[in-house]
Amino acid sequence: MGSGSGGGAAIVADRLCDAGLPLAEPGNETCRKLREELLPGQPPLPLDVGALRSGFSGDAVKRVLSSLAADEGVGAVVYLMTTQPQMAQITSEVSALGRSSGKPVLLVLSAGSVADPIRQTLREAGVAFCDRLDDALRVLHGLADYADVPPLRPRAPRRPEIIDGVATLRLPAGTLNAEDALRLVEAAGVPVVAGTLCPNEESAVAAAAAIGYPVVAKAVARNIAHKSDHGGVRLGLADEVDVRAAFRDMTGRLGRLMEGILIQAQETGMAELILGALWDTAFGPFVLVGSGGIFAELFEDTSLAPAPDPRGSGGVVGRVEDLAGPAGCARSSEGGRSCRNRRGGGHRLAGGGARPPTPGI
Repeated sequence: MGSGSGGGAAIVADRLCDAGLPLAEPGNETCRKLREELLPGQPPLPLDVGALRSGFSGDAVKRVLSSLAADEGVGAVVYLMTTQPQMAQITSEVSALGRSSGKPVLLVLSAGSVADPIRQTLREAGVAFCDRLDDALRVLHGLADYADVPPLRPRAPRRPEIIDGVATLRLPAGTLNAEDALRLVEAAGVPVVAGTLCPNEESAVAAAAAIGYPVVAKAVARNIAHKSDHGGVRLGLADEVDVRAAFRDMTGRLGRLMEGILIQAQETGMAELILGALWDTAFGPFVLVGSGGIFAELFEDTSLAPAPDPRGSGGVVGRVEDLAGPAGCARSSEGGRSCRNRRGGGHRLAGGGARPPTPGI
């Protein structure tokens, strides 16, 4: 961690220790580089960038923080921005380090209203920052609990083979309808239930016959996120009569909003879940798992973790209360509960692997 104020740096170091967050212990080579940059007698950490030999500049701050971020003993970098020279340039360098280092870099703007132009610039660029040290400590606690050890140095992101399949898809801009969303997920290697998009009633009947009863019918409407709230989902359709009735009912409810109807095979499973993914520009990919499916907001039982979760799929799933009951009991879509051996082979939701030691800050 570092700051443009020696007193500020010492306060941050004390608060980190009080919060149970270990201060980093850089390796010998990193310490040598830092001592070359600092005035004689200055410790490498907590880092007072106001004591740099070359003076207070964005380039000098970039050099010392980059050396810290590249050290394997450093898991995250915190910079406390007090009122200091070259605030805009230093902010730009710290933000760039967050994008290039592969490690969390937290900027704490404690300079009051003087930093308002910088805050506005960061908001427009989608860069996360904290106004209070307490907020930064909470973020660091969350990262220490769930984040994997970051790479030792900047590296180009691995391009999985599935990305090539995704890149060849011709998807419309904006919100995807159900069929396009399934195509995207399937191209990314996630198994999906077979289905056919049907523009009219006769094609829906034909698709259901080809798939085999019972089937599920879902309205395809790009501008409706929660189809079940609008009567746009029908389960357990047993025959042609059911399919025709479902199509007519959805058409009557949704009118011109409906692009067609998706016919899929009826599937059953252990529980109904909600699964989501998000790429945050500051902290990278996250995955969300929760119980309840369409009732997720009612149950309020979800788990959010970085992807890949260092605890494996059992980490993010195990923190969902309804999936962590005795013997792995879970609420089913019918409202009852079913159980499984939680140590059995699970689906890979967000990566896996044992959790290594957590580096310092």
